[in-house]
Amino acid sequence: AVAAKWQSSPPMHKGQPIPLTAIAAFMKEVLSSDPFGSGGAVPWLDFHAGGEKVVAITQRQVAYIAANALMGNSIPVGDGLSEALHRCSAMGKPDTMFSLLSMLAILSREIPGRQGSMVIGATPGANDNGWVSKLQSSTLSPPTLCQEIGAGSSPSCGKPDFMAGGAFGQAMTDIAGVVVGGGSQLCGLANSQDESLVQFYSEVLAFAFFVGSGHPKMLPVPMVVLGTRVYLSALSGESTTTGGPTCGRIAPTNWLNQNIATRTVQVPLRDATVTVVA
Repeated sequence: AVAAKWQSSPPMHKGQPIPLTAIAAFMKEVLSSDPFGSGGAVPWLDFHAGGEKVVAITQRQVAYIAANALMGNSIPVGDGLSEALHRCSAMGKPDTMFSLLSMLAILSREIPGRQGSMVIGATPGANDNGWVSKLQSSTLSPPTLCQEIGAGSSPSCGKPDFMAGGAFGQAMTDIAGVVVGGGSQLCGLANSQDESLVQFYSEVLAFAFFVGSGHPKMLPVPMVVLGTRVYLSALSGESTTTGGPTCGRIAPTNWLNQNIATRTVQVPLRDATVTVVA
């Protein structure tokens, strides 16, 4: 179903269609390379095992992980992304595959032969109330509250819906319960934000690769991911704005996000400075 839909109407990106053959060529190029500089090995950890952990990888490395999962390649202990693809396929739900292919489609145009920017995922360590000491030397500024839903909403800041990720420098908080992706188990859109978000923020979905335990294998909360983007259209915090019962809706044609974020910022990471999309 995924291949038939894509072949019958390849989605557009910047005025040009991206057929499956272009994605296949990009996947072949990425899989034939050594993006981690490790002789084909992929550094790995299990976020679900708990504790303070950080994974910082490039967009090309994310593409390498996604392409391997789509080709049926995994690691000996199994990983959450491969498990999700098998589970969702058995359930007849194509959203997960659409998400990964859409990410690869856009990256094929943006980073051919390059590493691209960084995507950073992190889970916290034990709560030691260390943030309390920072209050002695730091000042908290009041947030700007915006109301964008409904005609005549006030105060309006002229920003896109917070879930759409279209505002530069925006951070979005997901109200995930126990795992990222909730009850849909990474398989499809739902009438709640948590289940739908991972399908649109494709790098977050790909980061399920870094889970090797739990049932099902899904990213734990709390967790923060920097540099991820919305690859599909259209996502909104209100199901009614996308014309259906789900939070967000994958457009029937031209489903790639035509306004995908491209602006970047420099972020300190240990002793280095890296580039992430903001």
